Amino acid sequence: MKTTIKPLTQRPAWRALAAHHKRIQNLHLRKLFADDPQRGKQMAVEAAGLYLAIHRVAETERQNVQVKDIMSRDGSTAYPDEDLFTILKRFAAKDVGNLPVVTREKPDRPIGLITRSGLWAALETAKEERAGRLARTKAEAQSSEPSLPV
Repeated sequence: MKTTIKPLTQRPAWRALAAHHKRIQNLHLRKLFADDPQRGKQMAVEAAGLYLAIHRVAETERQNVQVKDIMSRDGSTAYPDEDLFTILKRFAAKDVGNLPVVTREKPDRPIGLITRSGLWAALETAKEERAGRLARTKAEAQSSEPSLPV
């Protein structure tokens, strides 16, 4: 089965972003903050002495948005016995950052979560371990070679 990936510019999210840009392209942040002095407080939270930016949905609107309103329903999952390259291709094809891990016996019950960043970290770790093993093997081979008389 061949997976066809739509170019970014043909995706609904891109079209929505382009329409949004057209609406706000001449708008300046100074005007937004001048019109709404509380804007900064709606867009950030202070915790433990840190000022953290949060999602760009106003607090009054955030309380009305539920997970069911924004969750994906495409049913993409990963199985524990799948190789990482297959999952990496699925991340790209579905344009997602994580997938629930399920068993083939109970595909409706998640047993874990795999993230794109976690997958990349695992691949990098495997790559570094392999490089280390190759370096050790090379060093051992060089140290066991007989030396030639001078």
